[in-house]
Amino acid sequence: MAKFKIGSNVRYNGIILSIRHLFHNMMTVEDIIPPGLPIGNGEINASGEDIYIVKLGNTRYHFLERELTQA
Repeated sequence: MAKFKIGSNVRYNGIILSIRHLFHNMMTVEDIIPPGLPIGNGEINASGEDIYIVKLGNTRYHFLERELTQA
């Protein structure tokens, strides 16, 4: 079960400070990829947790569930 819903506003909350600084603005969840499903580039989500596709401006990024927090 996904922690965030599609359309939710989230922020990066991972341990890498430089990425946290870069992604300090709110991002919108556009899609959720559960473990075992393709992530869209020929790879399979083998992380054991949901991967979130989030949008910031006109660009989409992939983050693990543990790297995000509710905005």
